[in-house]
Amino acid sequence: MNLSNINFQPIQWWILLLFVLSASVVMMVYFKHSKGYKKIPLLFRLFLFLCILFIIFQPAKNIRQKLVDKPALAVLIDTSGSMGAKDPVLRLDSVKKLVNENSEFIRNLRKTYSIYPFIFSTSIEHSSIEDISQIKLPQGQATDIGLALKQVSRELEGKHLSGIVVVTDGIHNGQWDPLGAARGLNIPVVSIGVGNREQFKDLTINEVKVSDFVFTNTPVKVEVAVTGKGYRNQDVSVILKQGAKVIKTKKVKIPAEELIKTNFEFIPQDTGNFTYTVSIPHYKGEFSTENNSKSFNLEVLREKIRVLYICGEPSWEYKFLREVLKNNPNIELVSFIILRNPENISIVNERELSLIPFPTHEIFMKEIFEFDLLIFENFSYAKFFPRSYLENIKKFVVDKGKAFIMLGGDNSFGRGGYRNTPIDEILPVRLTAGQEKMIPGKFRLKIINTSHPIVNLGDSLKETRDLWNSMPQLDTSNKILSAKPTAITLGVHPWIKENGEDIPVLVVWGKGKGRVMVLGSNSTWRWSMGLSGAGKTNFLYNLFWKRAIRWLIKAPEVKLVNVTTDKKEYIKGEKIKVIVRVFDEYYKPLANARVDLEAINPVGKKIDLANKVIETQAGKYEVEFTSDLIGKYRFNAAVYKSGRFLAKESSFCDVAIPDVELARLWLNEDLLKQIADITKGKYFHIEDIKKDTQILPKTALSQATMTSKQKSLWDSVYLYFIILFLLAAEWYIRRKSGML
Repeated sequence: MNLSNINFQPIQWWILLLFVLSASVVMMVYFKHSKGYKKIPLLFRLFLFLCILFIIFQPAKNIRQKLVDKPALAVLIDTSGSMGAKDPVLRLDSVKKLVNENSEFIRNLRKTYSIYPFIFSTSIEHSSIEDISQIKLPQGQATDIGLALKQVSRELEGKHLSGIVVVTDGIHNGQWDPLGAARGLNIPVVSIGVGNREQFKDLTINEVKVSDFVFTNTPVKVEVAVTGKGYRNQDVSVILKQGAKVIKTKKVKIPAEELIKTNFEFIPQDTGNFTYTVSIPHYKGEFSTENNSKSFNLEVLREKIRVLYICGEPSWEYKFLREVLKNNPNIELVSFIILRNPENISIVNERELSLIPFPTHEIFMKEIFEFDLLIFENFSYAKFFPRSYLENIKKFVVDKGKAFIMLGGDNSFGRGGYRNTPIDEILPVRLTAGQEKMIPGKFRLKIINTSHPIVNLGDSLKETRDLWNSMPQLDTSNKILSAKPTAITLGVHPWIKENGEDIPVLVVWGKGKGRVMVLGSNSTWRWSMGLSGAGKTNFLYNLFWKRAIRWLIKAPEVKLVNVTTDKKEYIKGEKIKVIVRVFDEYYKPLANARVDLEAINPVGKKIDLANKVIETQAGKYEVEFTSDLIGKYRFNAAVYKSGRFLAKESSFCDVAIPDVELARLWLNEDLLKQIADITKGKYFHIEDIKKDTQILPKTALSQATMTSKQKSLWDSVYLYFIILFLLAAEWYIRRKSGML
């Protein structure tokens, strides 16, 4: 028997020592007190101890035998974004040419091995040679060679894996260390490099950092990182564009470490959502131009919301509301309070008065269109300027898309002389003939439309109702006749009715391009005072006015139609999910609407998606669209209900190869050679592999075609029969000799 093929069970040395010492002591004592033939049982006991020692060590014999089945060979194909680079042909196309059912390379491998193909990028996935040949576009967001090596050995556990073939460009940017994973393998790895081996030259826009939104007339800083391999000490132009318009151009010198950062600064003048691009021209000898540009969206907001607030006489409402507006950093407030009406008698010369004249002509004929929101509180125009000035206020709302608020008081609505004027046309309520009555007394505003963003102050509709039911009371209200047919009544007087109908207090609507709000009382300051007096903050008071202003100026978060995508940036070939949320005029989800959705790809082609839109829940409409080009996609949604046009909105998203994949596109042969060396495998460039190339070492094949198993030598029925025989023989001899 070849003792080199015998394995013994490891055992603690002190257990073995204790066993041997105990056996020796017993033998010595027994041998000392036994004479003649009485020493014969000692021999039986010695053999018994040896048998027990044999069982303790559990010896087993290694038996090697040849496998009947072919050994397994894992083939890992890199399908990350960098494999879509062309140098000079698409890298993945080179792989598919090597790895396909008709290639001599695969046919020869199949003669010896059972091939198990996998594709990998950030994870591995079982595939087939046929499926790999059908891949048109690499879509992986990163390359994790270390993870692929670790997982494939687990996936093929029990398959007698003889080796791993990794076909990749070596651009590892994943989380797992590929060299550490290679050291944990006991099989060879054959790495096949894909990519141009010549001197590599490439310019890349690595990263662009900028805020998501900026303000007009405020400097915007754009940080740009550029990599320039092969262009050391050369000047490179970096260009910032808005659409096709060049904003700025900079020259940067590529340093020895190849990475340089630069900044652009510009001042946007117009509001809206704009697309900007940072790019580098295509220089001679450059490897790829796909990574020479990077686009970003910039939402340009008005630097300040300009508010004009005119109050007819000093009031607590003016004091509190003016404070709210002044403390908002996004609001630029211009306010006028009338302390002396023209009919007031003065006993001094007009030039000696400290009060400045009310500049009505400059405001309402020249400057009004520079504002975003106009507020009238308890103000009667007739004392200060002619009715013709009111035409500009109507134009301000209807044509220019601005906002108007009228608050109550003795000089508001019909009492202010606004009936049958251009202001009457834009108000969402009907004014009485003559002066309407005032409703005296304190009252708690009754909210009847808690879902509207102006009054929806809680985290849920129930919380909103509870908040309004506990709000402090208002004091005195104008007795407005009724709301106009298309207006939205948000709050009414809780106990005064006219002809059996509630008296409206808080009413809004959209008029032309703009929006208007009516509040039939100028005592909302009592909300702030009352909350503070009850030991609470005036947060709800401030929140009400903040939301009212945001709704009136049509802030993005309070639109009736919102078009979004589930991500801002996608990789080429990835599915884009477009989500359209639709609300009715009460800001409740609008079901069963018609959503006409179209996509416009980076080259301007329109793609109709209307037939693919699915309503996944009330007011939420979704569609999935597969991107096939790098660049900016625009999605336009036009929404209709019962044949009536509701609104039209748009959204953008970018499609690109992931930054991490484009930042470094050159073949990393050093890494692939190290992996092969660590595992005692081989490295090949894909162009060097011929049909008869022996990719795996012969030792790997011979080891993989043999298997071994262990045959237990101690777990035998014969051994137990010998032990029983020794015990029985000893007992018999001891009995016959009178030793029992």
